[in-house]
Amino acid sequence: MTILAEVFDTFDKDMNWTGTATRKEVHRFGFWHQTFHCWILHRDLNDDFLVLQRRHPSKDIHPNKLDVSCAGHLEAHECPLDGVRELREELGIGIADINLRKIGIYRHSDRSNGIADN
Repeated sequence: MTILAEVFDTFDKDMNWTGTATRKEVHRFGFWHQTFHCWILHRDLNDDFLVLQRRHPSKDIHPNKLDVSCAGHLEAHECPLDGVRELREELGIGIADINLRKIGIYRHSDRSNGIADN
């Protein structure tokens, strides 16, 4: 059985495409790459609730901590809207693209556990 490594697009600090690299390389060398984050807001008659999830204990970055409702890396050649697949994979939610609201693109950098996550 062959297990294929995840491959991501890589970018320079100005988000110009520079090539591709595996997940392991991206985090070892701190290459800039794209992720998808979806914040789910649940509304009822009396209150609004922001849905969070707890990261799996085996995650290499911030295990067991609360996190955005749904998130994941974009694979090589994917665009941000392709990240909608994470809703199905992580939460079992199928959602029409029309129900999403883009709130922006943000740069974030984190260093922890020997990983450079840009």
